[in-house]
Amino acid sequence: MSHRTARAFHQLPLPLGDLRRFPLEPAPLKTGAPCACSIAYARAALQRSGPAEEALENLEVIVSKPSERRVMPGITCHLLGGELPARTLLEIEKGVLVPDVRLCALGAASYLSLRELIEYYFELCGTYALFPGGNESYRKLKTARTTTEDLRAFFLAMRQRNHAAKALRALRYVRDGSRSPMETATVMLLVLSMREGGLGIRSVTMNHEIPVTKAARKLTRRKTLICDAFIARCLLDIEYNGILHEQTDQRIIDAERLNALHAMGYEMLVIDRSALFSVLSFRRLMASIERHAHIKQRYLNEAFRIRQEELRTFVLRNCRKPDDSPSTP
Repeated sequence: MSHRTARAFHQLPLPLGDLRRFPLEPAPLKTGAPCACSIAYARAALQRSGPAEEALENLEVIVSKPSERRVMPGITCHLLGGELPARTLLEIEKGVLVPDVRLCALGAASYLSLRELIEYYFELCGTYALFPGGNESYRKLKTARTTTEDLRAFFLAMRQRNHAAKALRALRYVRDGSRSPMETATVMLLVLSMREGGLGIRSVTMNHEIPVTKAARKLTRRKTLICDAFIARCLLDIEYNGILHEQTDQRIIDAERLNALHAMGYEMLVIDRSALFSVLSFRRLMASIERHAHIKQRYLNEAFRIRQEELRTFVLRNCRKPDDSPSTP
């Protein structure tokens, strides 16, 4: 299995540690031509794993030779020649294999746009997973499926492959540790280049830890403050406030946090969920970030504002509006 089929598999909360991995050492891929029986068997195996039905309507499979490609209802064949890295295929059932997360991420560069690829890598390096089949909902994960460091090492090792350069380019904008699609949307608006509609702020880290100093300990119950998105060059903590922050107890904690940060010389800017869905509120929010980050006004022309609005529309396309029900199960 490959491409979108493999992606749907990796969006499932499955323990993968016990699955057998192939090949044991680098070796050329050998597949054979798919037939109706083998495709039916693979589809049944995937159904037992749990992807949504719509994700299995068309299976994407890898073949090792052009002569092995077949035109059949319900499948798409992709050619993968050359040597396959060791332990990059997972056997989900006997004879049914899917690429591991790294190979799946590289393959995604062949069919996703740059923005879509960046968004997908945020998901893989974060602690959430979108539901297969295009559903807007997502599930929380205990740990990330991979890291930017692991993906970069793999892409560099595979840099002679098609689309590896695109994968490496996308990875430059990705940060580890996103906890939701909305956090990903927020950080993409900050880090993407101005050509893509972002603010081009490269010094953004997610889940940045700030130890509480002795002078600020009386202002907060926390010993360490975790920043959703931290811009080091201007000591700015950008916090995305979801539904949790609307609770009374959490508001008190947030107020203590703000006081402690100010006492230590940091600034904090809060992004309310509603602000991203309102064009005017979004413009005011971006203007505030631009001022804090000292972005020169000459770059913020009307052409840039059009690209920025296009990016805002893109990153929010799969996010629920504030009046919708919560998206996490």
